[in-house]
Amino acid sequence: MKLNVHSILPFTTVNGPGKRICIWLQGCNFKCKGCFNPKTHSFEVNKLYDIETLFNEITKSLNKDVTGVSFSGGEPFLQAKALLLLLKKIKKELSELSILIFTGFTLEEIKNDNEKKE
Repeated sequence: MKLNVHSILPFTTVNGPGKRICIWLQGCNFKCKGCFNPKTHSFEVNKLYDIETLFNEITKSLNKDVTGVSFSGGEPFLQAKALLLLLKKIKKELSELSILIFTGFTLEEIKNDNEKKE
């Protein structure tokens, strides 16, 4: 399973608390007025990463004292299945990292969607 990635910033202090790696995923159907990153809206393939390769990109940043990973977009939850696999791997192997996901969905929408799939 692969994630369509717009870009990766291996070190940032503005995309969440502490020192982080930020991964922008490609594809969004919200198209919010004033969106900070409209180049992420297209669903065309930008750069596909398998879970292991993207995980390795995250681990490369750990020597920069990174304390967390932020996911933005685009809309990360439009690639929820692949994202979940990556998140589980991060929590299992890099449990000290915090995870932050910027989304246009409400928590209720995410929970309802998850319940439909069960």
